[in-house]
Amino acid sequence: MIQWNRQNLHPRMRVYSSNGEHIGHIAATYADSFLVHKGYFLPTDHYIPYGMVSGVEEDQVRLSLDSE
Repeated sequence: MIQWNRQNLHPRMRVYSSNGEHIGHIAATYADSFLVHKGYFLPTDHYIPYGMVSGVEEDQVRLSLDSE
C-alpha cells in the first residue's frame, strides 16, 4: 500500500472493509470525510471519516472497519 492523503481519494474508487468485503464506492469527497454509496454490505449511503482509512492502493480504499 502507498502513503496516501485525502487528495488521493476520488469518486468511483471501490471501498473495502478490513476483512476484504466490497462495501461500495466513493461518491464524493469532503474536507473531513467521504460519501460511500451503498453496496452489498451497506444498505444505505454512509459518510466515512478519513481516519477510518487504513490504506489506498490504485483505485481501492481499505477501511480499518470490518463489514460487520
